[in-house]
Amino acid sequence: MLGTRPTARRVWLLVIAAVLPILVLSQRQKTALLVLLVTAYAFTIAIVVQASTSLRALAPSSSVGSWIAYVANIITVGAGLFAGLLTFWVVSGHLRVINSAVWCCLTSA
Repeated sequence: MLGTRPTARRVWLLVIAAVLPILVLSQRQKTALLVLLVTAYAFTIAIVVQASTSLRALAPSSSVGSWIAYVANIITVGAGLFAGLLTFWVVSGHLRVINSAVWCCLTSA
């Protein structure tokens, strides 16, 4: 009975997948959320396939399961890099706003 209890990650994935079409977000925000959702599902697929076949899918091989796990790993890595770049982009935008506000306060005094 180890796998019967839903974890928070599984519940989160199901909830986000169910409400994604009705969320009031901009197109960019929906795209970012969809990328994170795809990342989580690809990571889950990669873990399950690799655990069931007892293989590490770091390179493609002759079996179908290995190819599925390999593609899921590639999607996970690509989406992880995209999430990192997206985070950096958002933080740098906020830093520009903070710097301009501080500069405005310093020059008006």
